[in-house]
Amino acid sequence: MGRAKTQKTRAKGAVNGRRMVYRLKLHKGAIVTALWLLYLCCIAAPKAFGDDAEAARIRARVKALPMTEKVRLTNDQWRRILTPAQFFVLREAGTEPPFKNEYWNNHEKGIYVCAACGNELFGSNTKFESDTGWPSFYQPLAQDKILVLADNTGGMRREEVRCARCGSHLGHVFNDGPAPTHLRYCLNSVSLKLKTTKEH
Repeated sequence: MGRAKTQKTRAKGAVNGRRMVYRLKLHKGAIVTALWLLYLCCIAAPKAFGDDAEAARIRARVKALPMTEKVRLTNDQWRRILTPAQFFVLREAGTEPPFKNEYWNNHEKGIYVCAACGNELFGSNTKFESDTGWPSFYQPLAQDKILVLADNTGGMRREEVRCARCGSHLGHVFNDGPAPTHLRYCLNSVSLKLKTTKEH
């Protein structure tokens, strides 16, 4: 009887011991997790906040410039204030997919400005349905708002449209638009922002 009780006590002690080890492991795991979270908060976060602060400074600098002044930033500075999609189009002359962009089928009234610098480019009153999948306009607000440059990339001869203020790529212009200009400024939605108004 005494021997059975001793064995039972030992077995209970072994179980309790295993539970203590398991709890200790859990406790260590919680400590490691807590330390990792602390690292992210105290070390990684300041870098992100620093990046945000630098981006805010760059945006403020661009906003403070008179609209008549050119915007000149390095690619690194543009990368800080533009989304990857915007950087790809505006700074690397990329093209977004047709029919899967914000403004191709938009009918709101307003002024379309450069997404990089805020330069007023096109009015909604000159926007038309081109069935291309990209927002299309038959003329800019003023000719000095844009630059039209020869583009021979990809074995094609086209005319590229850029923002005259910051040099960002907007799209291309073609000679198949409606009257009165018969031009089609075929632009990327990601290169534009719409400022809604009651006119235009």
